[in-house]
Amino acid sequence: MKVDGEANYQFLSSGTEDYFLSAFYFDAGIYQDNDAGLTYKGNPGMISAYKFFEEDPIMFTKEFQLVWRNMERTTGSSDSCPTKFPSDVNTTTGQSDNGMKEPEVAPATVTTYAWVYEYTL
Repeated sequence: MKVDGEANYQFLSSGTEDYFLSAFYFDAGIYQDNDAGLTYKGNPGMISAYKFFEEDPIMFTKEFQLVWRNMERTTGSSDSCPTKFPSDVNTTTGQSDNGMKEPEVAPATVTTYAWVYEYTL
């Protein structure tokens, strides 16, 4: 994700199942919790899940950009929780405005709902 025009991405998890507070490709099946849950698991890659940030809100003043990592390959590094997109695999030939290579990703359909609260300081 990027907040308020930051130059680099901030990673919220090492994979989709981790983002929704599960692990190992959702092998435990359907679950519900206060902050996250898996409500449907179908064919490989077909899920319905939710995530709330009530206890850990994402604060921003101008803009918020969420980038979904999809079908990303890794280089086999021992770093199981990446902090940046790999520079040598699965990237486009072009570069972003800040000179970093942007990820090349597989097509995906993601539907999201967001509730944004505005506070006056």
